[in-house]
Amino acid sequence: MFKKIITIILCICACAAFVSCSDVVDVKSNEYGFDDAETGIGYVMCGKAVFAIKVGKVYAEDERGNEYCEIQHEDPTRFLCANDTDLPYVYRAKDEPEITMENFNPVAAFLSLNGETVIDQFTAEPIYTGDENAQDDSEYTYAIRDAINNSDPVLETAPSSSEMNTSFTAFIMLVSKDYPGLYYDVVFWRDLNGVNYIMDKNTNFSYLCPYKVTARLWESAQ
Repeated sequence: MFKKIITIILCICACAAFVSCSDVVDVKSNEYGFDDAETGIGYVMCGKAVFAIKVGKVYAEDERGNEYCEIQHEDPTRFLCANDTDLPYVYRAKDEPEITMENFNPVAAFLSLNGETVIDQFTAEPIYTGDENAQDDSEYTYAIRDAINNSDPVLETAPSSSEMNTSFTAFIMLVSKDYPGLYYDVVFWRDLNGVNYIMDKNTNFSYLCPYKVTARLWESAQ
């Protein structure tokens, strides 16, 4: 899934800077992440919803041989990711705030059906795309943001396969102007009674999916 969406997502991030480093840094692993003795920066893993859009070159390696890479469009003294192009989990410097839906500030999204095929995108406002004539789908992105930030969860644990209609699951990959190298994963799922939800992967909390988002997803999947 990840490899298929890189090219599309990077169009949102073209204005950001890419910071590189010439040598691989030796770091020391710990219970929560790893420490860079050279810079004094400690890194901890971000929440389960946060991934790197594009994995860069290896920046650091710990004593166990685990490698941590630069993230295109992010400063490596702020964010690094696991050297895994399929699941590039993100590590943040301890001084960086934890990334949540409340501070991620999504402006656009890409939709993947059943984790494989990109079926649609929610285009950002012209202020971000720079194209006054482009379609503006930001209402869908903001509806997802607001449903998670401003409503009570219906379910506070991840749904089991016996609760889900597994024939229709979509991954909504939100992208942000504030974190141009990262995306935030939200799962759209439907229960056996036909009720539609969006799940914040950071918390595993599920919220009722806004009707307009459900309608757009269903239309895109046809």
